[in-house]
Amino acid sequence: TNDWADYYHSSPVLYNGVIYFGSGDGQVYAVKSATGEFLWSFETGGVVHTVPFLQREKLFIGSFDGHLYALNNQTGQLIWKFKSTGQLYFPKGEVMGNPVAAGNIVFAGTRDFNFYAIDVNGGYCRWMKTFPRGWALPVTPNDSVIYLGTSDDRELLALDTRTGNVLWKSDAKFNIFGGLARSSAMGYFGTLMGKLLGIDLKTGTVKWTFSVEGYEANRKLYFKEDDSYRDDIGTILGTGDNVLQMYYNLGAIFSTPSVTGDAIYLTSADGYLYCLKRP
Repeated sequence: TNDWADYYHSSPVLYNGVIYFGSGDGQVYAVKSATGEFLWSFETGGVVHTVPFLQREKLFIGSFDGHLYALNNQTGQLIWKFKSTGQLYFPKGEVMGNPVAAGNIVFAGTRDFNFYAIDVNGGYCRWMKTFPRGWALPVTPNDSVIYLGTSDDRELLALDTRTGNVLWKSDAKFNIFGGLARSSAMGYFGTLMGKLLGIDLKTGTVKWTFSVEGYEANRKLYFKEDDSYRDDIGTILGTGDNVLQMYYNLGAIFSTPSVTGDAIYLTSADGYLYCLKRP
């Protein structure tokens, strides 16, 4: 069945002349980039929402069957798979966050409200963090620190990659589904409210914000002046379909921004591609 809260965001990845991608049929595919010639496929037990991550001979990818897979990127053979624990409302513990490897650890967030750090060679859990209401989605590693957003927890966090200890956390005031883009000591991430935030990566302090046109035009339909929900928001939203419409109206930022030189690029559900001058 379709779930309005599912965001289909598996994207192709090019690595050494081969394109790798996940699919709604539960398969992971590898094809030659020059010709499209089929090389191999690997079948998981569920829809593959996640983007493959390549590290040397390994390909890491998550599936809605609750497994994080490590495959040989040349043959598609299984090296290991790790099963999330699951949770009452999401017993499969679907892997929804794109896996990212840094050093000897691969990180992934799942629908059981957990964020896992998995050994890249042995496939065992080194540590795990649980978030009460949110899913940890795309993550950004930097040396000994990893940055992640927690969807319904509405926080951006910095964690120690070795231990999972929280170094700082910042209130984003709204859901985060995209990743963080880094430039020097600053990080940039979007929220489903239609705001892009610039944050000091050392302290977690929000330094500036940018609002897309959808937010500026429609914010009063949903929020008070302080950006908290209106008192009648339950009546306004009602169903999941109305929640999705709110995201469209506000110009929600589901994607990860890109920073190049002095420019920040981002896309929004209001239908625009934005180019901003980096402060």
